[in-house]
Amino acid sequence: MNEEREVEFDYQAWCLSQRCNARAQEAIPYDTERAAKWARQVYNNWVSGNGPPPEVARDRDFPSWRRCYQHRLTQERRRKTKLFYYS
Repeated sequence: MNEEREVEFDYQAWCLSQRCNARAQEAIPYDTERAAKWARQVYNNWVSGNGPPPEVARDRDFPSWRRCYQHRLTQERRRKTKLFYYS
């Protein structure tokens, strides 16, 4: 049990997959299963050379993602705002 194992970890592949996951969370923020599925598909296509980078795929698959992302950020800022009323 205390034996040390040499773990093969591909840091570059992990960074690429995290890049795909980040783009998926920007495009599909509320459905984590769908975002993960989309990220896996884009990553596999990208690495195999059959597809574009995740940023291009996100813009192609979700053309209005920027507007929705800005709206979501605005809503989060509004929720954090606290009003003080003085009488």
